[in-house]
Amino acid sequence: MGLEGRHVGIVGLGLMGGSLAGRLTSWGRCASVAAWDRDPSALDLGESMGLFTYRAPSLERLTARSQVLVLAVPVELMVPVSLSAVPFGDGLEAVMDLSSVRGYLHRTLGRIWGKRHLGFHPMAGKETGGVENASPDLVEGATIALVSGSDVEEKAVSLAEEMAAILGASTLCMDPDEHDETVAWISHLPMVLASALALGAGEAMERLPGISKMAAGGFRDTSRVASGPSWLTASVLEHNEKLVPAIRRTVKILEAFIDASPEEALRGAARAARYREAVLAGPSKEEKR
Repeated sequence: MGLEGRHVGIVGLGLMGGSLAGRLTSWGRCASVAAWDRDPSALDLGESMGLFTYRAPSLERLTARSQVLVLAVPVELMVPVSLSAVPFGDGLEAVMDLSSVRGYLHRTLGRIWGKRHLGFHPMAGKETGGVENASPDLVEGATIALVSGSDVEEKAVSLAEEMAAILGASTLCMDPDEHDETVAWISHLPMVLASALALGAGEAMERLPGISKMAAGGFRDTSRVASGPSWLTASVLEHNEKLVPAIRRTVKILEAFIDASPEEALRGAARAARYREAVLAGPSKEEKR
């Protein structure tokens, strides 16, 4: 038996937790989709949006009644929430956390939850967070990284794969280090670069008052994710140890452009265009099989 007929609990009703809860609720085959958040107003709004079928009165009650538990809280809360919940989790078959950073966190959560734990990181989102922006189709067409060690229980992986399918997403199995280095380049570094660009342009406004009228697609596209939650950028800088080497490599590339001859700059820009297309193209149809 998969997720059909099982009780699923969602801890944290923000953008991602609310979207996941809404999709499972609309699927309609879980025994229940329960939610708990430390902020009652998030639960009030989620309830009015019809995102879940049971409002848990406490974290402990949510955990005790669930067979599958999804941790959708900020990185800083993953461990304390887990330590509070684990004494009530004897009936859990799978515990999935949605954190975008693995490393030490993955190892710590693995010690707390044991072989039923794995990372479940959807590569989707919006620059605006909160349950008010939740959407059942948020993860549709995206890739979800399933991050685990070799000793993870098969049942937990099977339930995670089924949940991804219900969300309309594909899955990619990765180890924690590979995951963190990958997202450093394609998710976390863009946050930092967008923030740096926005800070630089904002400082330039003092002497260039026309900058806001001239800013167009290039600035909007490149700085878009700087509008996201500031705590998220600070969090990945603190917790993803693979991010700093990526930043340093990027600085070296920028310095190489500064020192390049016109011919070298042309070759570098052309190579960058090819690399961008290769990264965004994804695997071929044969590789996906």
